[in-house]
Amino acid sequence: MSTLLTVMLFHVFAVIALAVWLSGSKNVLFFQGCVGINGQRFHTIKFQSMTAVAEWPATPDTLSFQDY
Repeated sequence: MSTLLTVMLFHVFAVIALAVWLSGSKNVLFFQGCVGINGQRFHTIKFQSMTAVAEWPATPDTLSFQDY
């Protein structure tokens, strides 16, 4: 089932990857190791969506619901 869904969403993933690449990020994908149930390790692959330099510091006192 997950393989079928991945194949069906391939075009969406391609558009997201193109948008990340055009935004100036040299790495489109981000690989992260995680720890799951019973300490079992697994790897995730994510789209690189964070910038290296933020416009303002994200502290709890500067965040509000209107920012989202």
